[in-house]
Amino acid sequence: MLKIQAKNVTLALVSLLMICLLLELVLRIIGFNPIPDFSGGREMVLRPSSVPEMVYELTPGSKGYVWGAEVEINSFGFRDSEYETDKPENTYRIAALGDSVTFGNDLPQFDAFPKQLESMLLEDGLPVEVLNMGVGGYDTLQELVFLEHAGLALDPDLVIVGYCMNDLGVASVNLEYLEYVERYESPIYRSRLAQLIGTRIGRMKLWTQTDQSNDDVAF
Repeated sequence: MLKIQAKNVTLALVSLLMICLLLELVLRIIGFNPIPDFSGGREMVLRPSSVPEMVYELTPGSKGYVWGAEVEINSFGFRDSEYETDKPENTYRIAALGDSVTFGNDLPQFDAFPKQLESMLLEDGLPVEVLNMGVGGYDTLQELVFLEHAGLALDPDLVIVGYCMNDLGVASVNLEYLEYVERYESPIYRSRLAQLIGTRIGRMKLWTQTDQSNDDVAF
């Protein structure tokens, strides 16, 4: 009886292994590669921050296609042109803080509202620079700390904040995405089947985290 049970278990395990190998082969043939889609390109322009209150930050000098647009980050760590710390003579400099709305998700750099504001003011003959210091997912505390650590070095004359209701608390899971991408560097994730299962589980966990962090009680 025990021999029959052991044989059945062995056959079941061999069958399961064959199914897994077949699925792995099919996924490779069709070119399945979910990790880039899962990360959304975040790893190209984001990194954990050495400043605890900021949690994560845009990587200075980085670029890539992320959040639905081509993105270039300047040496100060925000999505904009390069600037001298000393303002041009008679120029009024505005720092625009905010989250993904200010940053300009899904928009070219010069279609985001800070650069649109700059264009409008320049057309009116006002010598201004509007610096887009928005970072997707940032809350008000992160925006303030970023201003202190990077923005004030550019000596803004005015600071404006693009405020959203979820800026009351940490509502972004950008750092968690980066941590998941690091896990996918493990040898086990060379398997497309492991990638399929891992990314599905990861998405469910991240959706749950997002719902919890945006819960009314949490705010």
